[in-house]
Amino acid sequence: MKFLLFISILITFFSCSDLSKGEQLKSLKTLEQTIDSVEAVLIENSFDEVDRYFADAKIVQSRIKENYDSDTISMQLAMKVDKYKNLTLKTPTLKQSYLKVLEDTKKMKVSLSNLHDDIDLGNGNRAAYDKYIEDEHKKVILLRKILVKYVSERKYLIENYRLLHDEIYSFSFDLITN
Repeated sequence: MKFLLFISILITFFSCSDLSKGEQLKSLKTLEQTIDSVEAVLIENSFDEVDRYFADAKIVQSRIKENYDSDTISMQLAMKVDKYKNLTLKTPTLKQSYLKVLEDTKKMKVSLSNLHDDIDLGNGNRAAYDKYIEDEHKKVILLRKILVKYVSERKYLIENYRLLHDEIYSFSFDLITN
């Protein structure tokens, strides 16, 4: 009889330790969905278009550098050429942000999957699951902030490349023909 009482107490104890399991798995599912949406936004805002503008801008800048001899240029055009140059200086930083978000997204997916499996199977330190989930939540918030910054900087670069490219490209070609 004492043995049965002992077994029932053990079963009750271990059942109580898994009471928050459903809530923890639900929190992880939300984080996994957030990571999936981050990944979708990143795919939608890939770096490819900026990279094409960057390659074209480097060619145009090289052409201007090799063929520009005159000391006189309109102030308005000089400001546009300078802004165009600054866009090319910002592009590698943007690429680093893109690669960071891409890499961190992959790492987060693995990390969340492992934590999900641990909680589901009851592996590891059960008392620390909530802390682990909170840590992952903080990482997801930081990742989203980096993504938002990347998307806004990407938009700025593309808009300005589009705005300036044709005029600066024409100017660089005029230097060759004159």
